[in-house]
Amino acid sequence: MAPPAPTTAPLTASAPPPWPEILRDALRDWEPRRLGYNAVLGAIVLGWGVFTWPHFRSALALGPLAQLLALAALASLCPCAALITCNRVADEIYPAAS
Repeated sequence: MAPPAPTTAPLTASAPPPWPEILRDALRDWEPRRLGYNAVLGAIVLGWGVFTWPHFRSALALGPLAQLLALAALASLCPCAALITCNRVADEIYPAAS
């Protein structure tokens, strides 16, 4: 008995889509509610800082802000490292798709 024929077309190299199409897809798929979420979260953090100002006054020195910047940079790199790892694992599992 012959193996069943594939139901999808094989992957072929093609030209990348034009920039307007990429931008339109990105804007359509982007989560618009994230703007509202970030605004609410920012208002909460700003309100907390304003209402407890004496507590935060000492934290707004150059040293703690540099530490905060370093931690923010590390937090920004973590998802990037996870994405690279995820892509590597996907390439190992599905070599024909890459």
